[in-house]
Amino acid sequence: MSYLRGLSEGQIKSLLQDVTEGFLKKFGVACFTLHPTDFLMWSHYANGHRGVCFVYNTEADQSFFRRLSKVEYVPKLKTHELSMNEPEKAFLKLMHEKLDVWSNEMEWRIVEQYHGLKSIKKKALVAVIF
Repeated sequence: MSYLRGLSEGQIKSLLQDVTEGFLKKFGVACFTLHPTDFLMWSHYANGHRGVCFVYNTEADQSFFRRLSKVEYVPKLKTHELSMNEPEKAFLKLMHEKLDVWSNEMEWRIVEQYHGLKSIKKKALVAVIF
């Protein structure tokens, strides 16, 4: 990463913060699970078991779910080379990795260069879990 040579630690931190914020503004992430009744997930993500879980038939809206990708659970997070020519590639890889202690979640994600609300066909919704 020759483009970082000569930069101070503060400048590198600032650059990384700017890049991260840029990605978060540019990309949208939707998370799904194969195990919607997992007690730990309800504890972590459902506002103290007060949330809801939507169950979808992904075949009923293939256009929405076309980018659905399985999260890779790893024992140690990997280091990805950040290319200034294709920084999105490294970001997309990072968004599909999670430490293996979270493997009970059986998570799948959609990560797109889109920020904001997207519609899912009503016929894809098959259940709501409270």
